[in-house]
Amino acid sequence: IKFNYGGSGALRKQIESGAPVDVFMSANTKDVDALKDKNKAHDTYKYAKNSLVLIGDKDSNYTSVKDLKDNDKLALGEVKTVPAGKYAKQYLDNNNLFKEVESKIVYAKDVKQVLNYVEKGNAQEGFVYKTDLYQQKKKANKVKVIEEIKLSKPITYKAGATSDKKLAKEWINFLKSNKAKQILKEYQFSV
Repeated sequence: IKFNYGGSGALRKQIESGAPVDVFMSANTKDVDALKDKNKAHDTYKYAKNSLVLIGDKDSNYTSVKDLKDNDKLALGEVKTVPAGKYAKQYLDNNNLFKEVESKIVYAKDVKQVLNYVEKGNAQEGFVYKTDLYQQKKKANKVKVIEEIKLSKPITYKAGATSDKKLAKEWINFLKSNKAKQILKEYQFSV
């Protein structure tokens, strides 16, 4: 199995352009649905749920984005290609906070980069998925959750077969199994 990691929107565009992919596992439902609408995905399945969290340095006393000081940075994924970035922007807009923090925002290519920015002190806060705080099932120790973000709709992950290969169908069927659900739970997803 060969993996290609990236923002869901960027991966969708690669598949639309003909990239040889058998299964697409997205951190949202929209990108899989867009491929399905173009007959480029089938056998779709909502395989997991996640939550968005605001993180900061483990020794920080910040309690929200309102605590950011003048030269502080707030990291989030590119809104057009990273679902976590889109969810973060949605949260900031819904709570009338975007204008307040807009000048402090530094955009990242994916949530792993957001986590990296906060761990290294290049950003004082950042929005990541709860699951991104766990590497090899161990919690990241340089950052802490400042706030679990309440969104109007749950963050749902969806997968779809993007080829007619037997293995693609088998992978989607595996995602529906109790074994796959148990693995996802071990990595802090809800299923």
